[in-house]
Amino acid sequence: QYTHVFMSEHPKSDLSLLLLNNDLTKANPNIDKFKSSLSLLENVVNRNPENKLLGRNIASYIGINEARANLDIGKIAPNFSAPSPEGDMITLNDIKGKATIIDFWAAWCGPCRRENPNVVKVYNKYHEKGLEIISISLDGSRRQKDPKAAWLKAIDDDKLTWHHVSNLKYFNDPVARLYSINSIPATYILDADGKIVAKKLRGPALEKKIAELLE
Repeated sequence: QYTHVFMSEHPKSDLSLLLLNNDLTKANPNIDKFKSSLSLLENVVNRNPENKLLGRNIASYIGINEARANLDIGKIAPNFSAPSPEGDMITLNDIKGKATIIDFWAAWCGPCRRENPNVVKVYNKYHEKGLEIISISLDGSRRQKDPKAAWLKAIDDDKLTWHHVSNLKYFNDPVARLYSINSIPATYILDADGKIVAKKLRGPALEKKIAELLE
């Protein structure tokens, strides 16, 4: 805590800004303290280009951690809209069921494709009981000659008969960024109220959680 005490006592010091930037590596950050300290050091941040760069780095760190906090279990899943294969906009809040799986995957992702038969099994078993799935494809890699064609072929080949959306922007997909996705496959499980009740479930664990919500 001494870093923040020092900054409160030395709000005009470049060292205060350096100390705050150095604290970005610490675990379990208190984001409210980071925000108040950065605000306190506004004049220091604007002093020169080097300080402005540090300020942007700290502000980015605060933004990322605030976004992650919105994805904690018990929080309402952030709403989003994205285009379907036909170009229609699909919005999460419009398709949520009694239980909803938000599934991040891609045609090029081997582990995703190997998991798809399990997701198909869960969907076929629980869809009539209220399960909905929306899959967000992270196709759009530079290595793909035709990302959309690969995406559509994977949907057809794997018999994925639920909602699909993608901006075809790889990991720069706005929905992936909203949900802090840095690896796939990745899932968020929502209850009937749209609250996040589980994350990153695959295999039997995924079916077990859906069963808990719907049986």
